[in-house]
Amino acid sequence: GSVGSTMRMKLREIVANDVDWRSVLKKFVGQSRRGTRSTSWTRLNKKYAGYTPGAKRGYTSSIAVYIDQSGSVDNEALELAFANLRTLAKRTEFVTYHFDTQVDEESETVWKRNRAPEVHRTRCGGTCFDAPTAHANKNKHRFDGYIIITDGEAYKPKPTTVKRGWLIVPGRELMFDADSRDFVMPMKHSKKGAN
Repeated sequence: GSVGSTMRMKLREIVANDVDWRSVLKKFVGQSRRGTRSTSWTRLNKKYAGYTPGAKRGYTSSIAVYIDQSGSVDNEALELAFANLRTLAKRTEFVTYHFDTQVDEESETVWKRNRAPEVHRTRCGGTCFDAPTAHANKNKHRFDGYIIITDGEAYKPKPTTVKRGWLIVPGRELMFDADSRDFVMPMKHSKKGAN
């Protein structure tokens, strides 16, 4: 009873074992990277003829981002998600789609480096997670994984053959138990009020 309320809050934060959703998102994107290799030739010396073979290696990935168009996924939550994805877009290509009960393929936006798409809506209606799952499975040759930005309020989708991440908007939770291979990332606003 003698400990102040601010000190109690700090002690609870120290004891709590919550994992930061940003680090889980970073881990998901990092584990979705694939290695690239190309052959290179290097000249041994200017005085002598001849080249020696070598290899250049790099890491890149392409991730689909499906944006739930239901009303409970507000622009503020999307801006928070986009701000964190923007920091991961240096070596990763994000391709965004809008969906409700179907994926709007005309809303496809390729997002490279710091070119984040603007928050806008192309659909409204119910939510069906089978639509992005089927779309990602059909395009598994294009994507190394996919993220669904949603409020989590729909029934469980069919299994997927592509790595899947659930980015849940603040104040909501997934209404079903995710598959063991799925990454679940419940977003939270930063404590200082900055996104």
